[in-house]
Amino acid sequence: MKISKKNIVSVIIFISSLILLFYFIQKIDIDKFEIIILNLNNNWFFLSYLICIFQTIINTFKFNLLIKKPVNFKELTNVFFISSLLNFILPFKLGEIKKIYLLKKKFKINYLKNLEIMVVDKIFEISFFILFSILIFSFWDDIEKIYITLIIFICIFYLFFLKKLIFFLSKKKIFIFYKIKKIFLNYTILLANFKKIIYLNLLLIILTFLHFKVFLYFSDIDNFSILNIVGFVSIISLIGFIPITYNGLGFREFFILFIFGSILSIEEIMLISIFLISRGIPSAVIGIYFYLNYLIKNK
Repeated sequence: MKISKKNIVSVIIFISSLILLFYFIQKIDIDKFEIIILNLNNNWFFLSYLICIFQTIINTFKFNLLIKKPVNFKELTNVFFISSLLNFILPFKLGEIKKIYLLKKKFKINYLKNLEIMVVDKIFEISFFILFSILIFSFWDDIEKIYITLIIFICIFYLFFLKKLIFFLSKKKIFIFYKIKKIFLNYTILLANFKKIIYLNLLLIILTFLHFKVFLYFSDIDNFSILNIVGFVSIISLIGFIPITYNGLGFREFFILFIFGSILSIEEIMLISIFLISRGIPSAVIGIYFYLNYLIKNK
């Protein structure tokens, strides 16, 4: 039996996740962790997970804007929930592959176009997280408020001049920005749509910040100001894009411990990790229904 390099890499990554998770689990004080978990026993906290479902619907609407020729929104929403289910189960966000397949099958959207749209979407998402993650420095008292104000100004500036910035860099014959410019011209040619896409990405990120704020409130973790939340969530979201471990498990916790170990206990870090993982559950649960329905129809 021939073992592919892909399988070897997958096994190594999975083992890396297990080792790092085991490292954290053995250091947890079970009694302390149980107390923290019991503090979350509140219906309002669990209702906050409706935010995650709403975010999936917003992502569907955003995709419809990017393809320029809108498709049936209900059918498109089904595809996105199925993708959410598979992304939750599989490593490396492999549910995106199934989404591309279903979009091709249901709406005749070819694979290349799907990949281009994913590139545009990730550019927006990662760019905002990069800028907001700079607010991480607000954790240190010696950072002047004028610096934080400057960062917020840069984010606003970036919001309105992103497109011009990419076009400027493309003229400097920087190849990657030239390719990005071509994609932007294909998918953001309508100014109204371009603005809507930016605002929707910003709304999605703000909802993530809000959900994390709700989580902190009900978990009685009080080490975070609003600016702290913005910086913290942004930087660990960026870490989640790095495919070192299985869906970021273990590596994300290790990163949080390394950077924030002085203000967060290991029990709180594990609780934050569980919260981040659990955000995919609501859309994944809905995705079960749509996926079973899809399998039955295509049996």
